[in-house]
Amino acid sequence: MKIAILSTPKTGNVWLSTLLTEAYGLPRVPVDPSLRFLPIDMLESSGENWLIYAHVYPDDRTVEWLRRTGVHVVSTVRHPGDVLVSLRHYVSWSEHNADDPARALLVDHADAESAALRYVREHFPNVLGISASWIRLGASRVRYRDLLADPMGTMRTLTGRMQPVDERDLRRAVVLSQFHRMKAAVDPKQGLQPWSERHFRGGRTGDWRDEIGEGPVLDVLRTEEPFVTLLEAMGYTFDRDQPPVEPFSCAAIDPFGAEVTFDNGVRICPVMIRAYMLDPEAERRWPDPVAASGAGSYYEWLNAPAAAADGGRAGEALLTNLAVAIYRMRPDVQAAYADIAGAHRLAFAWWFVTYAMAEYRLPPEFAAPIQASFARLAPRLGPAGG
Repeated sequence: MKIAILSTPKTGNVWLSTLLTEAYGLPRVPVDPSLRFLPIDMLESSGENWLIYAHVYPDDRTVEWLRRTGVHVVSTVRHPGDVLVSLRHYVSWSEHNADDPARALLVDHADAESAALRYVREHFPNVLGISASWIRLGASRVRYRDLLADPMGTMRTLTGRMQPVDERDLRRAVVLSQFHRMKAAVDPKQGLQPWSERHFRGGRTGDWRDEIGEGPVLDVLRTEEPFVTLLEAMGYTFDRDQPPVEPFSCAAIDPFGAEVTFDNGVRICPVMIRAYMLDPEAERRWPDPVAASGAGSYYEWLNAPAAAADGGRAGEALLTNLAVAIYRMRPDVQAAYADIAGAHRLAFAWWFVTYAMAEYRLPPEFAAPIQASFARLAPRLGPAGG
């Protein structure tokens, strides 16, 4: 299955891409955001299952290739006022946009209003037009406000048009795609994700009401083309009395509630939630997964020797249930370490305590059992011969 999210930036592309990769188990292929055209040659060598998101306009070659190869095209839309506010926020921290015209929105001297007005008239229509162009060609439209208000229902409708997804998979995707869960998966020091935690402002609508004051910029957005036509087509207005969307609360479907740590204070990582929700017996075995004390807790299980890998055998590196759970999620790691019960056991254990610990931002408590087993493997050298 191949999915291309081709949309205006700051309309929920990262959020939707996370939802879909979780729901379908697709690998996300990174695409340079500065590209003006899709890297078709690269995508053709990426296999039969992938997801991308990009901010490109349609062209004849790309459209023909997408149709011929059966790529599902999706476009996100968001209130233009909120897009403008999010663009300003993005260029205020990102180090990758020195030439972005949206930096005009950061001008803070006497020319601030005229600089913002020039950007809105000269550049902003081109930004908003990306999603509109793909939707006119038949791309599936996903409204940011719908994702915010009803992520389960919105995803159910979208996946139903592409390839229906089991409710358990939808639930897992929505739980793991909460903004605080996505932030927890980002390691700003390691740079192992295609975004920063500052990318996620909190998931709201209506910020434009407070951040775009009455004046020429708002007048242009309300009264000039192409904004009037775009607003009508997308079903948005600049009516300040229109209430913002009430975000959906995931507390009822998240087995960990809103907790970010186990009750012993150790951080809960998204991959632990994923492992829990992939196990059809998890909720029966561990009805309170946050509890860390007592025999038989989920926390204890994560760090216990993995029976599936003959864990704990004397004289060998220990593999925990968490390590093996991550192994099962990673086809690339399985290819590199095909025999973790035998020939590749030690190499995989080293991969876990070095690369997996950093990539998944795992607390040190989850490396400790494996590291302790390494110490027991150290050879006891006798005195050097003379």
